[in-house]
Amino acid sequence: MREVGIAISAEVPKTLTVDAVRGSDACIPMGCGTACPVFPGKRYLDWQLDHPAGQGVEAVRPIRGVRQLGRGQ
Repeated sequence: MREVGIAISAEVPKTLTVDAVRGSDACIPMGCGTACPVFPGKRYLDWQLDHPAGQGVEAVRPIRGVRQLGRGQ
């Protein structure tokens, strides 16, 4: 992400909480399966991506590209 000016080095994975889902326009979970909170009327997108943990930058670049598409960029 540093390549495109997004600083995430201080970030850590966060549990997807009920409040986070309630306050979102869309939910794009990665790897929480049936443990993710689900609310009627919310938009859920399943991008079928491999989890980026432990992967090199070449493997993560396509994930970043999908993220940008999801934001309309």
